[in-house]
Amino acid sequence: MNIPTLPAYEAFVDHSTYRLVWCDHCQAWHRHGPMAGHREAHCPDEPSPYWSSSC
Repeated sequence: MNIPTLPAYEAFVDHSTYRLVWCDHCQAWHRHGPMAGHREAHCPDEPSPYWSSSC
């Protein structure tokens, strides 16, 4: 499986640390927890390549 890797930016929101990732497909920031490792895609755009690699 070809899993895309995106740059993530640390952000402090509502007293918690998150990683923000810009999605070129839905033109929005997606927020993930700070743990290392693979993440599920939050993109609502089903044709996005992130959907096929998010399971």
